[in-house]
Amino acid sequence: MSTLVKLAIISGAISGLVGVLVGSILSTLFKLKDFVYIPHNRRKALTGKWDGKISQIEGPDGKSIKYPITMQCKVGWRTIKGCATYYRKGRTINLNIKGGFCDQSLFKIEYRNKNLDVIQHGYSIYSLSNDTSRITGKFIGVGIETQGLVYGDVELTKKSS
Repeated sequence: MSTLVKLAIISGAISGLVGVLVGSILSTLFKLKDFVYIPHNRRKALTGKWDGKISQIEGPDGKSIKYPITMQCKVGWRTIKGCATYYRKGRTINLNIKGGFCDQSLFKIEYRNKNLDVIQHGYSIYSLSNDTSRITGKFIGVGIETQGLVYGDVELTKKSS
């Protein structure tokens, strides 16, 4: 194989890798465009462990139900990542969460069961209190027990950084 052919193959491979890398970076940036920059004091306030309760408006039997939840958040420049755990009927349910701030107090979270074989996912909109000690919000998604649409309220209090 001639040197010219080898250079053409290497050049094509490098161009392909650069294209994939640039595409990945642009895709990530477009996903972040909906989120605003989070000032340091708000990032620090939201980062940490939060405990509280979920009030699901309609449970599997049609009646409202309440259960405890813990949320652990790690906040970056524009994103929120972490996990949430709630307890229901002797079961521990673990969720992955990700999202970002819409403004200085409102943020949205997408959640999904850590066990990808389980169909459970949804969205939440939260408000961080002015004194940064409480989070209140609403959620809507697909529930495990109801195997359908679930919605309700979430109230959390800051426990640790």
